[in-house]
Amino acid sequence: MSPPNSGNSEDIPDTHNYTEAVGTRLTPKTNGRLEDYKEREGMGTAGALRHLIRAGLDATEDDADNTTARLLAIAVVSFMMGFPTIAAALGYYELAISFVAITTLALAAMPQLRTAWHALKSTLKT
Repeated sequence: MSPPNSGNSEDIPDTHNYTEAVGTRLTPKTNGRLEDYKEREGMGTAGALRHLIRAGLDATEDDADNTTARLLAIAVVSFMMGFPTIAAALGYYELAISFVAITTLALAAMPQLRTAWHALKSTLKT
């Protein structure tokens, strides 16, 4: 079980022992942003830093997933644009129109497929 993301120490079960200390220096601007975040979220410094570190690491993992998805989407779109054009140029108009229709339906279902994929990944992580 992972610690809650609230960053509030009272929300963290006693089974979590934070033994690693991390120190850093901040520019005045970054420190001001941290202070604003702490005030807005009602957190202490340690809780806010833990929350921000977790969020940043999670975002990095999501970026890697998104990069792969974007590359796949570019490949699919390139194929989608090229195949119907070639089919139509060769006189296979029905094939070209069918391919465009099927591809359009598949793209319409992408948000649902993405949600299902993330749910499956979350289930497998636990």
